[in-house]
Amino acid sequence: MEKFYAEMEIRKGYNTSVPGAETFNFIKDFGVLKLDAGSSFEETCPDCETAIVILQGSCSIAAGDRVFGNISGRESVFGGMTSSVYIPPGMRYSVVSDEGVEAGICKAACMPYGGEAKLITPDDVKVMQVGRDNWAREVRIMIGCCDPRNWEPENL
Repeated sequence: MEKFYAEMEIRKGYNTSVPGAETFNFIKDFGVLKLDAGSSFEETCPDCETAIVILQGSCSIAAGDRVFGNISGRESVFGGMTSSVYIPPGMRYSVVSDEGVEAGICKAACMPYGGEAKLITPDDVKVMQVGRDNWAREVRIMIGCCDPRNWEPENL
């Protein structure tokens, strides 16, 4: 089994927490991007769809012909709901930090389909209560939901 880093030192740049990711069926990489103010990061994942979840700070993300400026702005992961950006497979994207940002980046295997990048705001997030008793928790679904029709490319 591949080593999964449950605790890791977050350095400037991209920090993977699942090296190789051969253990998972569809998750190809998951990590944290840390940028100082004015710094940038860019990449293309040809066979993966990518979700960028703003953990703290703010940034602008360009993907394809879309530019999403000044995303989020919360002070920490405990500062309420956040925004995220969905990027289809094969689309080049760049993240530019406004005043410092940490973002979770998850890449999942996906066949190219030519979709568009999409900004998911806190208002778009579906919140569900699951479990019970001491296992009760709040789940926030940022991309897709329980209705499988939302997983079709035209609905992303």
